[in-house]
Amino acid sequence: MQWQPSNTLFLSDNVKEIDAATKAGMNAILVDRLGNAPISAMDQDRMDIAQSLQDISLTAIGGEADVFDEKHIDGNKAEQHQFGTAS
Repeated sequence: MQWQPSNTLFLSDNVKEIDAATKAGMNAILVDRLGNAPISAMDQDRMDIAQSLQDISLTAIGGEADVFDEKHIDGNKAEQHQFGTAS
């Protein structure tokens, strides 16, 4: 299998897991769920954060996937992430 880590979107509610996935070359989004430990301001600034899986939309366009997610708690910031070929 010649799958590249950069073609993977990793979701977790654990900051340490997000750090490990990023270090391994994956794209990662922290899912901030009710009942989880508070996210530090430093982690909020450096990570993409979604409140729920409904905040994340994957769309295949020309063999690539775009991810739109709500970043941070205010829900006013949106970012787009391009990933490599999904085949």
